[in-house]
Amino acid sequence: MNDFQTVVSAILGSSVGSAVVTHFLTSRRAEIEFRRKKLEELWLASDRYCTTASSSYAAYSQVFNGLLDFNQAQDLFIKHMEKTMNPDAAKTLNMVAQIYFPKLIPHVSAVVEAVFALSTVVNNVRSAHNAGNSLSYFSPAFNAAMLNADSKKQSLMTEMSKITK
Repeated sequence: MNDFQTVVSAILGSSVGSAVVTHFLTSRRAEIEFRRKKLEELWLASDRYCTTASSSYAAYSQVFNGLLDFNQAQDLFIKHMEKTMNPDAAKTLNMVAQIYFPKLIPHVSAVVEAVFALSTVVNNVRSAHNAGNSLSYFSPAFNAAMLNADSKKQSLMTEMSKITK
């Protein structure tokens, strides 16, 4: 009977141990897959948000080059935003970072602030246009704001790629 109990105990012990290890590995794999999906969601939201902003504001660079007047650039901006704007992109960007990737919050904030700075430059251009002032003064600030927004986006993308490794 003693040998029988030992054999049964060994079988039960190895079965339980095997089940625990299998559960751990399955849970770990499911968690990795879930975080990967959330990271992809964050990546797509940040790309959508930044691409929409930079491509929408790009028309204003043509004003500084003398290829468009301000009103034409404004019309192009509005049309582009109507086609491409996704109001949930910024919300998704912030929400996914806040809930799942708090280490990325400073980078997400930097992207949002850079896009806001770009819109501020455009608002200043608009005010100068409405006042009848020359717009060429704003070209360096606009170009710097566009480059900064792109740089912040690249920084966020770099940090996101580090999480996947």
